Order: sequence, then structure tokens, then C-alpha cells
Amino acid sequence: MKQVLSLLLFLFVGTATNIYAQSQDYKVLLGTFCLNARNNFADIKGEQTDTTSVFYPSKLKADVGEVKIGIFPNTATLNWITPLAQSKGVQVAVKEFIKVKFADLKLYKTVSDGTEEEGDITTNVYGLGANKPLLVFQTIYYRNSEEAGKSNFTIIIYGK
Repeated sequence: MKQVLSLLLFLFVGTATNIYAQSQDYKVLLGTFCLNARNNFADIKGEQTDTTSVFYPSKLKADVGEVKIGIFPNTATLNWITPLAQSKGVQVAVKEFIKVKFADLKLYKTVSDGTEEEGDITTNVYGLGANKPLLVFQTIYYRNSEEAGKSNFTIIIYGK
């Protein structure tokens, strides 16, 4: 009986430790993504497998959702798309990240539109420079009432 209890305790502690070890600190991951925006995500851009797409896989992965890099004529973007049902921790981390990273109101302006009840919330962070404001960070909360599988929380970080 002692051996069975010891084995169960070992399995429980091992499983709990493994689950904790696999979870990510999303604020650190977001910081790393933003650092890589400086060179249009060149260091983390993977090999493109679909030559008809502008999106590349990212070498940096998140434990939830998909991270891909879009290369466009005038900008590059990092797009992190998480299923809405799995995004609660990401949403909390992003709110905290925006408050800290973009706190200087002389350099950044944050604007949100929409409500959770409407099923659509967009938050844009603009970098304020000598010229017109530039979009540097964006989140999109999208809830599809008819097809829950299409609901997602998306983070878009713009390159330089």
C-alpha cells in the first residue's frame, strides 16, 4: 500500500512539475518578439514552405496558438493567433505588457474599440514620432457566436 501511495505521489508531483515547466511567461515571449521587430523578424523567420503565401513560420514558438511572420512590401509583421478558448492567460499578459512596454505617453498612444459583448475588441498601439503615428502593436479579440472554432485572440507586432 505504501508503494502504491508513493508511486501515485511521485506521478502527481512529476506531472504537476512537467505542466508548470511547459507553461510560458508570455510577457517575456512578447518582449522577445518586440526585440525582433527591430530587424523585421529576420532572426526568427523560418523557412517558407508555401511559396504562394507571404507568411513564414517562426522559429520561436508559443505553447498555445500559432506564430507566423508576414513579409509585405512595406512592412513585416509577427502574427500570434490563439484560439479564444485557450487565450485567457495570453490576454492577461498582453494587457500587462502593453501597460509596461508602452507606458510613456510621449512616445505611444493606445486606442481600443469594441466590447466583449459585441464580440470584437481591437486595441492599437501607435508610436508617436516626428511624422504621423505608426502602428507598432495590435490585438484583436474576435468571438464568433455561430462558429466558436473561428473565435480567436490575435496579436500583431509590426516590424520597423
